[in-house]
Amino acid sequence: MRTIVLALSSLAGALCLLLATPAAAGETGAAAQRCTQLANADFSAVPDAPAQVTEATIVPMQGGNTAYCRVTGYVWPQVGFQLDLPLDGWNQNFVESGCGGFCGRAMDWYCRSPVAHGYACLATDLGHRSVGGNPLAASFSALWALDNLQAQIDHGFRGAHVVAIAGKAIAERFYGRTPRLAYFVGCSDGGREALNEAQKFPDDFDGIVAGAPANNYAAVFVAQAWNERLAFNPDRKPLFDSAAIKLVAAAVLAACDMDDGVKDGLIGDPRQCRFAPAALRCKPGTPGNCLSDAQVVAIEKLYSGPAGADSKPIMPAGVSPATSLSSLYAPGSQGRTRGESYAEEFLRYFGLSPAPGPGPGWSLADFDPVRDYRRLGAADALMSATNPDLRRFRAEGGKLILYHGWDDSLISPMNTIDYYEAVEREMGGRAATQDFARLFMVPGMDHCALGPGAWDIDYLSAIDAWVDRDAAPDKLMGAHVTLPPDPAQIFAMIGSFPIDPARIAFTRPIYPYPARARYRGGDSKSADSFTAAR
Repeated sequence: MRTIVLALSSLAGALCLLLATPAAAGETGAAAQRCTQLANADFSAVPDAPAQVTEATIVPMQGGNTAYCRVTGYVWPQVGFQLDLPLDGWNQNFVESGCGGFCGRAMDWYCRSPVAHGYACLATDLGHRSVGGNPLAASFSALWALDNLQAQIDHGFRGAHVVAIAGKAIAERFYGRTPRLAYFVGCSDGGREALNEAQKFPDDFDGIVAGAPANNYAAVFVAQAWNERLAFNPDRKPLFDSAAIKLVAAAVLAACDMDDGVKDGLIGDPRQCRFAPAALRCKPGTPGNCLSDAQVVAIEKLYSGPAGADSKPIMPAGVSPATSLSSLYAPGSQGRTRGESYAEEFLRYFGLSPAPGPGPGWSLADFDPVRDYRRLGAADALMSATNPDLRRFRAEGGKLILYHGWDDSLISPMNTIDYYEAVEREMGGRAATQDFARLFMVPGMDHCALGPGAWDIDYLSAIDAWVDRDAAPDKLMGAHVTLPPDPAQIFAMIGSFPIDPARIAFTRPIYPYPARARYRGGDSKSADSFTAAR
């Protein structure tokens, strides 16, 4: 049947090409002319978002994708954006993509697939410029925030809002009509931006997708500082070598792999995992292949998460047992680990007040997560998006999809569960909440993507179906795909749909929280072999 459907789809596409008229080509030419005219258009009177287009150019058709008009500009005073407008086949919808890390660039690679499917797609730098070594990856630098309150406000909550207003105004000028539906899709800091939109600007978007949100902003960086302390000995040597990392990973899988009913290297819900690090503690006379007392204590503290001097938790929980301890040593910037980079940049440039700033006089070692987390309230007020009251968003008819990977090595998955359960309490219970907001926890997915699980999921199509056709997502289909060796190709592939069937290693259904997939027999590589369980 699948072959027949694909064949009919190809035949329909061929017929459309055969029936295309010179008028269609003329329309494309007119669209190209309207594109270049945008460079001279005046958007300074857009209410609440005065904008300036700095460039408007045609990006020709490449690799079968549609040609589009790329509009570059900024919203006063400094929020940069790139807006891609398909020349043909606009589906009358608008989507804004969130940025990651400390932003600082328009991560426009996400727009490739939406534009190919007819969406007008916008990406933003969120109010500052900060380019790291990898043009595709999120920025580690927060120098832009030092003594720059406007940049902090734009990054905190204003930037994503004002570019949405300006972007829709530009799209209306180009197409001659207002976008019919508007969506926001973001992960990590983009997930935080997404929740800010739902909480503070509920009429900006009809549908919002918030992945692995850094919405509990200061607590996220305190957790990274906490993890950094636990990952190293006092002499700054790694506490866990490769043998210890492998030992713990194997013990966790041995204890928890079957929680979804099948031995597949994935843990369906790490909260159900009964792995006890103390079981690996070295005993007198044990010839290696065990953990020292310091290693056992560190793992227990990593799992429980950061706590203050009163032993009360700062985060809902810590590192997931499903996450490899090797992630503690993932490289960041300037010779630092990833967690150290993010935590130190935040605290150095805008977390603390006054900010210590650059130079050798301050480092993350000077920050005590147990004592000093109480000093972060001002930055947290600007950046966090933890309000569970979504009544205005629901009243506007908005739909929200949250998702988080159970193997996330950067932001605890319990952070998102904690927020979603707070929404349930605020909004009248689980059933009332699921009418407009659903959470999907993805086994085996790392931060936003990748990992051993079925992490490749078409969230944009899911939110579009929910908003436009009232087709609530009773499950999402996840795929584990084989990756090309070139990182640039990986970034191009992530978020690009449909997935090439030749790249799919296995599929899994992802059910709305608290349901999860459980094996019921058959081919364990097929989503059809799983059902919802609680």
